[in-house]
Amino acid sequence: MRELNKKYPGLFKYLLLGVLGPLTIIISSLFQNIIIPKEQQGFSYFLNYNFTMPVGTIFFITGVLIGYFWQLNPWKVGLCLFLVFPVTAFIEILIYRGSHNLIPFELLIYFLYALPCIIAVYIGKYISQQRAKRKEKGINQVTNPGT
Repeated sequence: MRELNKKYPGLFKYLLLGVLGPLTIIISSLFQNIIIPKEQQGFSYFLNYNFTMPVGTIFFITGVLIGYFWQLNPWKVGLCLFLVFPVTAFIEILIYRGSHNLIPFELLIYFLYALPCIIAVYIGKYISQQRAKRKEKGINQVTNPGT
């Protein structure tokens, strides 16, 4: 496991994010009282109906924290957190013939879902870099008080 972590340092974190995304939606569905119409009982409808503004806010905050603490690639983070949406759509295409006949547009919507999270990761990385610069500048001023 240690060799795998050296070879792929962020692999475990990305896998964790792949689980964290759907888990966030599932847990939030327990607190949101959203009723899905009976004719739309697929899992993709469950995901889409439960992706509300509060859940989007949780994803945004998660993105900032990931960018700040883990410094991961923002595009990969967005892909991992929202991978459940396209995967579910493709599984339902295989199970229910004729469903998701506008898949390119759905993929575009899923990208738009992930975009705020991607931006949030960039924000978190920026805050972390600025803090590191200030900390370094503060250390340099302490060691060289004449500058």
